[in-house]
Amino acid sequence: FREGGHDMGNLLVGYGPDYKKRMNALMKEHPEYFGLVDGKRLPAGNENGCCQPCTGNPEVLRRMGDNALAQIERFGNQENIRGLCNDDHTVWCECPECKKLDDPDAPRNNRHANRWWYFVNYMAGRILSEDHPGRQLETLVYQTYRYPPGKVKPDPRVPVVICPHQRCYIHSLTDPNCSVNPAFKEMFDSWHRAGMKATTFEYHTQLPGATRYLPLEHAWIDDLKYYQKLNMNGYGLITRAALSDFGKRSSPFNDHMWMSLWQMHWLTAYYSWNIDADFDKVSEELNSKYYGPAWKYMKPYREELTKALYAPKVHMGYGTPDAVLGKCYESAGLPE
Repeated sequence: FREGGHDMGNLLVGYGPDYKKRMNALMKEHPEYFGLVDGKRLPAGNENGCCQPCTGNPEVLRRMGDNALAQIERFGNQENIRGLCNDDHTVWCECPECKKLDDPDAPRNNRHANRWWYFVNYMAGRILSEDHPGRQLETLVYQTYRYPPGKVKPDPRVPVVICPHQRCYIHSLTDPNCSVNPAFKEMFDSWHRAGMKATTFEYHTQLPGATRYLPLEHAWIDDLKYYQKLNMNGYGLITRAALSDFGKRSSPFNDHMWMSLWQMHWLTAYYSWNIDADFDKVSEELNSKYYGPAWKYMKPYREELTKALYAPKVHMGYGTPDAVLGKCYESAGLPE
């Protein structure tokens, strides 16, 4: 069983119904548990106006450990994986005890790494033990703690989940023609040098376009080969079930995601077992089986799309505006 994520508010307040009511009651009784910003204590959670809890306070750490264990103990000795991540915003407590854990010289994308790993190491000490081998802990490295910390040694028992927001996905991390990805490649390399087990959480579905279809399969397989060289533990991908009724959530994005990305997912599975396979040969076999007699028409069509994708020398990642696709459509002869 896996739980956790953007869960700092629940770890502080405790799990159950009426979160806001219980949080407000705790905030009234113990305002010092909550993040301090511009001299004011703010609520905890994933909404606007919230702040990360005050993890420089030992009593906050104790409560968070207690509440996590209360959840985990429901499963006895069965496998339980708890994922740690900050609440999904970049507002952090400014009290002296929290700020003294930070490195003022660190870049913005690693400003809170020491503070974060002070918290993670504490949670690891409370949760992980040889007496309970089924209990596991992992942490996303995210937003403002994306690289290894400078002053705190991460607990090696806690794998990291690398979240490369804004990396370019139409180029591999090792592509020398990409000006965006060197900083993200260093993110992966730095965790490898630190000796930490690592997986990823990928954002192919956050690229431009109504359905996120882009012929980026070759670049992604090159990434998998790079991950294998780093001895990474795996990768995380997003998709939607094929041919499903999404009801009120129906949209081109949801309805057509499988059709847009099926080839990338199929190749991901194939290369997970045969990382040294020849891409052109595997792709030819895959597509000729999928499209059948139509492949002789689809093959040049996909080749045209791929040439158009790379012709304007643009980059595409999380949050790239859809308008960037217009530059690809300007390729000479493509509309015809």
